[in-house]
Amino acid sequence: MLAYFLLGRERLQSYSVHEKPNPAADRVDRAEALEFVKDGFVFPAFVVPPLWLAGHGIWLGVLAYAACAAVIFALTLWLALPAIFPALAMLVVHLIFGSEADEMQRSHLTARGWTAVGQVTGTGTLDCQRRFYDNWLPSVPMTASGVLSASKLSLNVPTGPAQVSASANTAIPTNAAKTHNTRPGSVLGNLLAPLRRPDGR
Repeated sequence: MLAYFLLGRERLQSYSVHEKPNPAADRVDRAEALEFVKDGFVFPAFVVPPLWLAGHGIWLGVLAYAACAAVIFALTLWLALPAIFPALAMLVVHLIFGSEADEMQRSHLTARGWTAVGQVTGTGTLDCQRRFYDNWLPSVPMTASGVLSASKLSLNVPTGPAQVSASANTAIPTNAAKTHNTRPGSVLGNLLAPLRRPDGR
């Protein structure tokens, strides 16, 4: 009975949805450019942090990882510590990067002028994308002549065990664009967020 409950229960996933600055006028192109960032532990960032960070353009994170590794191995050689020390220390570093990867990615997007346009929960990536688009697309004009950032329509539609919350075109200041609630003590993402350039890129 317990096994049936554990295997049959659907595990919900949550994503924050982000839109780049100066989105396309066509709503289909605009929808395809949205970035979905999954909440919670990121396994690829735990296994190979440098590759995951480099793949997402978080170069300060790559430097931070390299600095941690250099300090750990320098201390090991200097203090003649047993081999178990660097192994355990690097495991801790990987756990930190895996647990903070989602916040680092959000901070990285925010620093480049992306805005958070919603939060969606579902049973998987495709389910979350479907739920979000089903509620977001009807609120967006088919085409527009300029930057689409003036609509104030907000949706909050319950869909069974999952919910979608999206602000289709809400004009959000860059510093307030991150509507996702940062976990208490989750500071690595903010520390590694690159400084925003004057052109907003």
